Amino acid sequence: MSGESQMGRDLGLVLPEIAVVLTAVMALCCGMLRRHAWALPVTLAGLTIATVLTIPLIGDATTVFGGTYRIDDLSLWAKLILLPATALTALLVAPEARGTDREATVYALLSFSTVGALALSAAGDMMFLVLGVLLSSLGTFALVCYPRNNLATEAATKYFVFGAVSGGTMIFGLSYWYGAAGTTLLHDLSRATGTWPAAAGLFGVLVGLGFKAGLAPFHFWVPDAYDGAPLAVAAYLSIVPKIGAVFALAGALRNLPTDSVNWRLAVAGLAVLSMIFGNLAALAQTNVVRLMAYSSIAQTGYL
Repeated sequence: MSGESQMGRDLGLVLPEIAVVLTAVMALCCGMLRRHAWALPVTLAGLTIATVLTIPLIGDATTVFGGTYRIDDLSLWAKLILLPATALTALLVAPEARGTDREATVYALLSFSTVGALALSAAGDMMFLVLGVLLSSLGTFALVCYPRNNLATEAATKYFVFGAVSGGTMIFGLSYWYGAAGTTLLHDLSRATGTWPAAAGLFGVLVGLGFKAGLAPFHFWVPDAYDGAPLAVAAYLSIVPKIGAVFALAGALRNLPTDSVNWRLAVAGLAVLSMIFGNLAALAQTNVVRLMAYSSIAQTGYL
């Protein structure tokens, strides 16, 4: 297959992601043109088109861009969950954002953050894990502090600081996987040799993706972010970044040899800890939003 035809094939398989990126750009343009009211219908239309473009791809099992991006059941079902969830969030946030000077920006940030979650769920390369975490995080940092009050600003600051530390830890851990496998492609992790490099990489990935998913003990940002953010944004945080991170964890670890490091035991331990801690901590809450935040931590453990 020639280079041009290969590129055309690859772009055809990522049309849903392209549609979401264009949706975010168009929402930003609505804000630049002072036509904020147009941003909601543009966002809903773009997310609907992206969902429709995903349906014909169901059943495909391939990769694009040199194996760095996966088109398989995991990534396609992630799209079918995340795209409608983002559209519903846009409808939820509409009453609060309508008529404000940030209305179009909110919809653009929702779309950009969803692109990051989609990149996580389809990552076939370590760099896509990093890109997905960064893109998803930057958008949600801004969404949390949207209300411009002290509670939201404090929540966003904690979220940002913890996110920066977690992201840096993940990148450091991935460098060990790269050294052990000799490549950044996740499907070549079967070549990784040595217990310590595999364990260090696993630790980094669990910290980075555990932060995005809100798994205990990487959950510290969750109660404050949910409490400080608008309710629609809290609902978004409880679904879209979490699904993207959990799907990314499944995609990253399925090729890691268990004879190097017992990643199944590590993931099981985090699941049990999240289920127990989330439910027990929720019992002591008097604030409904914080109660739901701790319940969300437990639900991530179940997932």
